Amino acid sequence: MGVLGTVGCTGEEDPQEPAGTCQTAWQHDYQGGTSSADEALSIWAGSSGAVYLAGYERGNLGQTNIEPSGDSRAVVLRFLPNGTLERTEVTDTGGTDVAEHIVGNETQELLTVVGRTTGALENSTNRGQFDLFVTQLDGKGNKRRTVQQGDARPQHPLKVAVHPNGSVFVAGFEDLYVENRVVLDSENGFVTRINRDGNGFASSAAWKFASTVESNPDRLTGFTASPSGDALFASGFKFFADAEGPGGAYVRRIDPANGNLLWTSVIAPVATEADELLLTPDNQLFLAGSSQMPLEPGVPVVGEVDVFLALLNPSDGQVQWIRQVGTQGSELITALARAPNGDLYVAGSTQGSFPGFNNQGARDLFVLRFSADGRLRGTWQRGTSGNDQATALWVDPCGRVFLAGHTEGALVPGSQHQGSRDMFLLKVDVPQPPQSPPL
Repeated sequence: MGVLGTVGCTGEEDPQEPAGTCQTAWQHDYQGGTSSADEALSIWAGSSGAVYLAGYERGNLGQTNIEPSGDSRAVVLRFLPNGTLERTEVTDTGGTDVAEHIVGNETQELLTVVGRTTGALENSTNRGQFDLFVTQLDGKGNKRRTVQQGDARPQHPLKVAVHPNGSVFVAGFEDLYVENRVVLDSENGFVTRINRDGNGFASSAAWKFASTVESNPDRLTGFTASPSGDALFASGFKFFADAEGPGGAYVRRIDPANGNLLWTSVIAPVATEADELLLTPDNQLFLAGSSQMPLEPGVPVVGEVDVFLALLNPSDGQVQWIRQVGTQGSELITALARAPNGDLYVAGSTQGSFPGFNNQGARDLFVLRFSADGRLRGTWQRGTSGNDQATALWVDPCGRVFLAGHTEGALVPGSQHQGSRDMFLLKVDVPQPPQSPPL
């Protein structure tokens, strides 16, 4: 076995790999950064107990319409089961490089990273502003294969999934397209398939499903695939209806063979974001997002923007049930994960205070725990005097809940804020919400 591990939380690893068991204590959280901007954007953890974090460091903010800018480096950090940072893998072209999402395959002992770059990776040429790239690493961090693709429009991939045959699916959106200070097009959501070619990837996409209507922003942010690769689902928000379909918060099912659209389900026509998707091993499709609308029957909106969790029928996208939770402030959903026991975790940022907590700054982190049938089972909130943003959430095979993102304060005890934004990795325990006293 390699360092990704394949045997569950038992500690049966190679001699060179520190044992990862469900009894291994997580000793310390992580906050790190430079004098510039540093953000963690994705987490993956396997049965060995090691935790992988993907994002960027040394970026600049506030200088361009698409961030970061400057000579940022895409990074993948590997933490041991006890929370010790073991190593950092770097992609640095000399342009702006960002690692957006990471997934692991323990059977093949591969890590797959999707990101974007304004530079050119080895044996590649940049075709526009930001190109997307996919890199696969073995368990020791060695690069196995890489592909870079793009066109004149800036690519903003957010999610990657791997087909059992080695093909990869990439989802995201084309960012606001500006040349010479002239806006030529708004965001266009896309899903694309890149096949294997020998030991590498094909240089061009097998297909690409994308919005083509100009001046109608279509931000695709959620994506999930079945383990067999025979079902693809994407979610996002389209400002208004056009020739391609309805507007509003949507979920789409896409044919993995050819990229054809199979159906679109509109969750709400306005004031709603369909942010994150998750397909369970037993084929349950969950959606998490935020809304100003009262989506749950009989439940009023609590604050400016509330959180929702919904179960959808994967056959046609129809909503089976929906739950809505909020504070007197505003919540933004950024992550969704499932625990081995079936519980669902939703994470994001809030300007308010969940019961039992007090907001510490402009935006705090929060994690909500739901049962598989949508009952709220736990709440967690934490923050600094600055802005704190959750970007990724993962529950490992041992049930440990990890949260990642960036902070503008000293979020981790004993750490000092290094720059405009520091990346962080936290292990969180989500307690039961406080109960109202009986009348």
